[in-house]
Amino acid sequence: MERADLITPGHSPPLDTLIALGLSVSVLNADPEAEIRIGKEGNRYRVHVQTSADWLEVVHNASEMLRLEVEYANLTNSGKLWHVLLPQPRQTRSQQARSLRLVADTVEEQGVNPRDEYSRPDHALLRREGRFSRRKGYGVAYLQVAPWAGKYIAESYSSRPIAYVTCPLCTCLAWTGLLAATATIAVREERSVRVLYAAPDPISGGEVDLALLLTIFGEKSELLERRGYRGEGEGQCPSLLAVPLLVLASGETLYP
Repeated sequence: MERADLITPGHSPPLDTLIALGLSVSVLNADPEAEIRIGKEGNRYRVHVQTSADWLEVVHNASEMLRLEVEYANLTNSGKLWHVLLPQPRQTRSQQARSLRLVADTVEEQGVNPRDEYSRPDHALLRREGRFSRRKGYGVAYLQVAPWAGKYIAESYSSRPIAYVTCPLCTCLAWTGLLAATATIAVREERSVRVLYAAPDPISGGEVDLALLLTIFGEKSELLERRGYRGEGEGQCPSLLAVPLLVLASGETLYP
């Protein structure tokens, strides 16, 4: 079995968290007998992997999961991916889904190897990821890149928003982590859909712990209708404090 000591690229949580989770689940999908130790170092994650799987097969598993989710979203206008693709300026959900399909295809065509890319702590710096001008082959990270900021941020009230871009590998693994290891609670309101996320923070653990977290969080994807109590008045969107309880709940317990 080959041993690899990896470190996440340095985008800070929760983006690095999603990448660490996406990398771990892709390794386990490629090699169910792989040994993984993951630990948090500052705002990054060290991932120690022993596996007999080829690293290109690991990338293929992540890409294939993303492609399947895109196809399901396009065919049914529903599903986990469809609800987390929030409306963006000048880009519909379908366009976002197509851009993710392109990411999945690109990362495989380029033959990117996570073992090489994440063997050094300066991946994001070397690849000039982050809030830089858009580079060829890079795309805007259409997911949460910080607890308080989305894909855009304004430096002041008078400056234009600056896009946060990531390389195809980081984008692919982050979306894999979101789809496979993050609980999503979508709340349908009168004119929009609000999405609450709950992602586990793997501070320290192994492949058994990761498999349990994937089961608890990754399989939780609910769409709730915002409604009043017994039809009286308007219902309230669940608070952030209630999200852990919603993650642990299942079936009819979500609809008292």
